[in-house]
Amino acid sequence: MYAEQRLNAFKMVVDLEIAVDIKMDYRSKSPILVTIEEIESAIRKLMLDK
Repeated sequence: MYAEQRLNAFKMVVDLEIAVDIKMDYRSKSPILVTIEEIESAIRKLMLDK
């Protein structure tokens, strides 16, 4: 289940163009992986583009 999540995410963003990438740095050790501003930006991008 976990092994294919990166592949699925890449396929949805690049191949199918039905999602947007928020952060592609999966190796981050930071306790905050995604900021609220990044989430807001991605949602707005999806709402305006589709």
